[in-house]
Amino acid sequence: MKRKYWVILILLLVFPFLIAVEAADKKPLVLNSGIPGQVRSGDYIEGLGPNASVTNLLPSGGGGMELWPDGVSAVPFGWVSGAGLSTVSREATIVKIGTYSFKETAASGADAITTTIPWSTYYQGRQITCYGWLYASNASQIRLRIQDGVTDTHSSYHTGAAGWEFISVSATVNAAATQLVFGIVWAVTNTAYADGCGCVEGPLPVAFAEGPMTIDLIRYSVGTG
Repeated sequence: MKRKYWVILILLLVFPFLIAVEAADKKPLVLNSGIPGQVRSGDYIEGLGPNASVTNLLPSGGGGMELWPDGVSAVPFGWVSGAGLSTVSREATIVKIGTYSFKETAASGADAITTTIPWSTYYQGRQITCYGWLYASNASQIRLRIQDGVTDTHSSYHTGAAGWEFISVSATVNAAATQLVFGIVWAVTNTAYADGCGCVEGPLPVAFAEGPMTIDLIRYSVGTG
């Protein structure tokens, strides 16, 4: 009988310690480099759990602006040119992440580059957040956009204070949506830059990481595509 009481006493002493350890492992939502709402992989998010994995939905190799298979004066890997009213190029000096960024110089009209998230009706009614680092020297010149085939949703503009700003946009995908297209859009007579872009499911952007490897990226990497 005494042994039974000893076991109960030990459990009572140890149980609060185990709870404290578990709580410590579930880190609160933190800021990444002072950017509101941005979290690193592995951070605890209430409702997702400490081991949640937030995956970049953009085609792998496209978000970082590092791959330029069509040349340095074309759009980067995974992106499509818009109206063709601007000069686009690879930038190696004004860079936020990695070696290169995307540069646009608007000419005769507003323009954009876009990349398409592989579509599934799974996304209908779900929240998608897209983000990226933008650089401009004039206000109201460059921003982000999500298109689902029914609704266009835009982010706020870069403020124009010369430097990199982290911009994000969230949208609830329409129940009748047919696509998910992420765009970087800009105004006339403007030079601006973009880098470290991504899209995730949910209301919060995360620290930039490329999406999973795709067969197109493998072909490009080994020179067979």
